[in-house]
Amino acid sequence: MEVPRFQLGSAAIPVVLVGSSPFIGAGQFGAKAFEYQARFVFKPQHVAEVVRTCVREGFVGLHLLDYPWVVEGVREVQREYGELVVTATLAAERLTPSSGLLRLEPVVLMAHAMWVDGASPEELQRIRERLEEYCDVVGFATHQPKRLLDLAAVLPPVVFLPYNAEYPVSRQIADRLVALRKQRRVAFFAMKPLAAGRLKPEEAFRFVYKNPAIATAAVGIAELPRDLESLRVAVRIYKECRGTGRGLLA
Repeated sequence: MEVPRFQLGSAAIPVVLVGSSPFIGAGQFGAKAFEYQARFVFKPQHVAEVVRTCVREGFVGLHLLDYPWVVEGVREVQREYGELVVTATLAAERLTPSSGLLRLEPVVLMAHAMWVDGASPEELQRIRERLEEYCDVVGFATHQPKRLLDLAAVLPPVVFLPYNAEYPVSRQIADRLVALRKQRRVAFFAMKPLAAGRLKPEEAFRFVYKNPAIATAAVGIAELPRDLESLRVAVRIYKECRGTGRGLLA
């Protein structure tokens, strides 16, 4: 499948990304989190199996969490299929990317929300400068988007934030995202667009992509073929909302 892309710096990034939150058994999946932990944690071959299936279908854009079994699994697929478009959030424990992640040559590198949420403007500036030692395009992940948006002067080129039809804050900040895109050229990446599977893909992606400030959405992938179909729906809805061009708000 041909996935539309948008330009960010020198990279053309797909408008939907294969997310890796299931690969660490993230808590938003509730009881499923324990199943995902048993299936993926410290098992890079299982990560590779899922990523490989997505890449074969044309979904070469990835959002990785910098944990060794995730990175190792993706590196296996990269060796088989060549160039992938890797965006990444650092592990919560550190502000330094792993050597394995750097070998994947991420086009966007983001600090985890554990570092960002609650940080002062001065601390955020230092975090940004630290990331820029490793990557030209950097970003902040946040679970407190309203607070972070109030610190517009220190926002990096990318902000990775929860954005879905179930999360009330998404509606509250929608217009602010558009304004910040226009004023400061921030590209917003949506996390949890399906609300950990509670939303149907059709309505979920229509909500996400109707906001022109949202550049891309990262979708956690674990259940095949169901989640692969969600990626296909995302592409179809994106094209319905924005056409086949690059589409990010100028």
